[in-house]
Amino acid sequence: MNWLDDSARERNRREAHSKEIYQRGHEVFESFWKDVTRWIEEAKTKGHIIYTNGTTDSRTVKLDFPPPNVQSILLSKEMRISITEDRSAISVLFPDREGEIIFVFDICDDGVICMKHENKKIYSNDAAILILRRFIFPEQHGIKRESRPYPTQ
Repeated sequence: MNWLDDSARERNRREAHSKEIYQRGHEVFESFWKDVTRWIEEAKTKGHIIYTNGTTDSRTVKLDFPPPNVQSILLSKEMRISITEDRSAISVLFPDREGEIIFVFDICDDGVICMKHENKKIYSNDAAILILRRFIFPEQHGIKRESRPYPTQ
């Protein structure tokens, strides 16, 4: 055995890894989406005006909220959640300049496809809480809410 054999074996391992993630990545995305919608339903019971839309590969969460010191108008913002084309990750795109979070899929120790955030395993429910907390309460993450009023549609 030499470096050629080692390199060929490594390439085969990586291809099998990518294929497994591609085949099962959408299941992880759907599980994550179920956790997100469960927390959205809970947020509605707490008075948040929040709803969803989208397709099986790209979802939108919309939040309407009053600007500070103004109650007669609502602002609106959207967060986009999608699975990447190669099904290797979930992209969460926050409005304006609030940034993006990527949850990368990997095969974890138990052989199950898992999500990772910042190279650490994260459970679907915890990931849902992470993005919704940042979306609904951006000021707790050092992000200022938009102050221009936009009528909701």
